[in-house]
Amino acid sequence: MPFGSLSFQDFNNMKQTLTAFCLFLMFNLSAQQLHGPLQIVDIMKKSTINYEVDTLLHPIQNPTYKLGGQRMNKYVKFEDADEILLEVPNPNYNGKLEKLVSRATAEIEKGKENKARKCLLQAQDIRPSDPRVTNGLAKVYFNQKDYESALYWYERTLEFNAIDTDALVGSANCNSSLNEQEKAVKNITLAHLYNRNDTEIIKVLEGIYQKFGIKYLKKDFVPQYIVTPKKANTVKIRYGHSVWMAYAAVKAVWQNEPKFAEIQARLSEQAPDIIQEKEALLNALITYEKLDDPNKNKKFPFMNILSGLTGHPNMIDIFIHYEINSRKDNQALMLMTEEELQKFVEYLTVHRAKL
Repeated sequence: MPFGSLSFQDFNNMKQTLTAFCLFLMFNLSAQQLHGPLQIVDIMKKSTINYEVDTLLHPIQNPTYKLGGQRMNKYVKFEDADEILLEVPNPNYNGKLEKLVSRATAEIEKGKENKARKCLLQAQDIRPSDPRVTNGLAKVYFNQKDYESALYWYERTLEFNAIDTDALVGSANCNSSLNEQEKAVKNITLAHLYNRNDTEIIKVLEGIYQKFGIKYLKKDFVPQYIVTPKKANTVKIRYGHSVWMAYAAVKAVWQNEPKFAEIQARLSEQAPDIIQEKEALLNALITYEKLDDPNKNKKFPFMNILSGLTGHPNMIDIFIHYEINSRKDNQALMLMTEEELQKFVEYLTVHRAKL
């Protein structure tokens, strides 16, 4: 059929079909054979389980996540290591060291940096790897606006613990003061990733991002749906919008169709929860793309982010880890390699920042 004879509806249908095809391609690069909305509905219709569908009476509120993270739990990771350790107090208690650290802390609070530095340098001779000493010296120099010297001491801390939050935040502030954008953004982003739910670090991140013209969307990914456990062979699905109905349907099928979940899990080397999340997001995104609503980008900012990742399929996993998994488990991000973490920096500063 010549293009000129296509009606607007024909063209719109073709556009939607092409969009859906592109989305399937983006999500299925690992040969995971994900299902679309019509296939999921067909599975539900043929099931022996009765799926009861209705709208939500009230919006789902943001869940409360545990603070956790490196700063609270005092995790330690040596550079290039593939494990994290809990910080263990040094068994060799040194009374002189403790007095020097305590006095230095008091002097810093009084604004007497020179006296604090003298105490800390003596303490550094006793225990060079103590982060209270190296970070303390860095803070002294930072307060005196000697950012190069401060960076030296923060870097000493990171030599002993590559994920030390105070050193990463301090380094980021030094880099920002020196207008070293790339280093400042990287360091504050790493501090944020190692402490995903820490609002104080997010405030610092927002400030540094804003200085260098990078936006940070301070919103949480909260799908509006409820799937109740099966009772009397009936599963109830409640949703806030058709986009979330498509998302919820996948969750319901995975939770209640054992054979389906088992087959899907065998089709990929990825963890089943990642495959399930990809399928749910794919269905939500296809539904979102079909919406005839000029305000859909504002109503569904995270679907808008996913839509923008069409040409960057390697970012889908990053989206899932950052927006969903890392809220519940910080440790996974601490265990990632520098190359993997750089993808998170790219996601936050390039793709997510477009909103």
